[in-house]
Amino acid sequence: MRVEVEYELSEGHQGGACLHEFISHRSRPAPDRAALVQGAVVVTRGQLETLSNQLAHHLIDLGARAETLVGVCMERTPDMVVALLAILKAGAAYVPLDPTYPPARVNHILDDAGMQLVVTDQRSSPAVASVARHVICVDRQRAEIAAHPKSAPVSTACSQNLCYMIYTSGSTGLPKGSMNAHSAVVGTLLSLNELLELGASDRVLQVSSLNYDMSVYEVFGTLAGAGCVVLPQSDRVQDPGHLLELLEEQRVTIWSSAPPLFKAVVDHAVSHDRSLPSSMRAVILAGDRLPPALVATLAARAPSARLFNLAGMTENAVYSSAYEVRPGDHGLANIPWGRPLRGQDLHVLDEGLRAASAGHVGELYVAGGGVGRGYWRRPALTAERFVPDPFSPDPGARMYRTGDSVRSRNGDVVEFLGRLDHQVKVRGFRIELGEVEAVLGLHPRVRDVVAMARNDRPDDATLVVYVTSEDGNRIEPAALRTYTADRLPAYMIPSAVVNLERVPLLPNGKIDRGALPGPDSTAVVGEAERVPPRSALEQQVSDIWSEVMRSGPVSIEANFLDVGGHSVVALKIISRIQESFGVRLSLREFLESATVAGLARAITSRQTIEPRS
Repeated sequence: MRVEVEYELSEGHQGGACLHEFISHRSRPAPDRAALVQGAVVVTRGQLETLSNQLAHHLIDLGARAETLVGVCMERTPDMVVALLAILKAGAAYVPLDPTYPPARVNHILDDAGMQLVVTDQRSSPAVASVARHVICVDRQRAEIAAHPKSAPVSTACSQNLCYMIYTSGSTGLPKGSMNAHSAVVGTLLSLNELLELGASDRVLQVSSLNYDMSVYEVFGTLAGAGCVVLPQSDRVQDPGHLLELLEEQRVTIWSSAPPLFKAVVDHAVSHDRSLPSSMRAVILAGDRLPPALVATLAARAPSARLFNLAGMTENAVYSSAYEVRPGDHGLANIPWGRPLRGQDLHVLDEGLRAASAGHVGELYVAGGGVGRGYWRRPALTAERFVPDPFSPDPGARMYRTGDSVRSRNGDVVEFLGRLDHQVKVRGFRIELGEVEAVLGLHPRVRDVVAMARNDRPDDATLVVYVTSEDGNRIEPAALRTYTADRLPAYMIPSAVVNLERVPLLPNGKIDRGALPGPDSTAVVGEAERVPPRSALEQQVSDIWSEVMRSGPVSIEANFLDVGGHSVVALKIISRIQESFGVRLSLREFLESATVAGLARAITSRQTIEPRS
């Protein structure tokens, strides 16, 4: 099967179509074809066009136009996709605002971007209720929005205008906005659709947060390829059992996520002796290292599915390279990032910006059509990271300096080796360690703080912070966790806090990161604080906890996050609790309980069958 990958509008758009125009072009021939599915709700292509047109007219009336930034703070529902498309049709660019972010972070993004319009829904509206801006609540104002014309508005945007801006972790302690234009996004999506041969029969599960640019492909790449977007329930988007059920029930053909979430689904299938559905023909993973063992497991559970390891940066439009993984690659210690997507270039350069020869280590620079527009209102940082491209014949061409240490194999296959700075990825989320350090450094009792990502457990990176105190006394991990939870997103809350008498230094005065100890339960929960199980139920829960966490016994009052827990591990414990006690907890309920004792109480209050021994 070959898909159409070239399309230009002739009505004054010399640089090609904007993203929303391309999607509308795809929708016209088949208005009754499903575009969005969530449970029993189905939104057709024609309905998606009408609903997004009406909301676009409403946004235009409120001042949206080319280069206007409009916030999106919504649950994962069809309304969310309608809102994204409407913002683009109004000529504006969207900026994701996660409803779970601390208010201080949401307010900073709103202020930094100067946004005057925010689209939300009733369940997410409390996150933006206090902002002094125009908030459009789509479900509350449905009748008002529906009064607008059903026809498409005349867009003020061209392909060089801004399409979206995503805020990423910033080394100064504040997030920074990374901008991408329509032309770069369309080119990348079409190139990937060509690689995947995505067409009208495909159904893609949308699991990535809007704050993570994989969502751009899951939503817009699918729609641009005439496929159907399958939306999980927001509160179960990290539940591997629920996702496996959706894969089967909705006959999903393409999976897209960071490796840890997909691994959780595969592990769930293995533990229940199930295969992935035969409908799955492609799996694309990005945002974190791909565990080689997952390659072999996938080959056994879904032998007909093609597996792609992708690499991309928020500073470039979604993805830059792809590598199709072969079954024999499970023997590789490091799965490559692959070759550049069509229209993009990858350069492995030394410090003098000279091309490194094959097999030699250099820094990765991304060039070509996917390069972003830079950082919002950060000209100095933009000039530092987006540098002139000496290899391009086009005047003014730039390339993005990624900070990734790589080497090329066989001439053009790029292999990732690590970061040149302290920016890391933990479970698919990009984190500037400097931002974590800057926030914790403001705590009144913290004197020194060092943050790092550790891989003490295979394929399981964790964010660990090391602190010394002003008064020489131990700082409680729970206090620091609460402090960061009020100021940083959940994925940036440290999994462990290690108290140090002093930070180890190298002879040159720099921090000796190699001398920092690995965290363990005694590093974050003292022996004197340990409370043993008091009942058979607490003992059973404690055994499950220790087995999944691969740790010794912990206090029944120890907080899950304080002893190195994170969402992927939580989902495994949730699955084991359901198997053992017949009780299904949501991830939110689990984190609210967060201790062995709390989980035992939650099980008792909701138990429907006797515990199995």
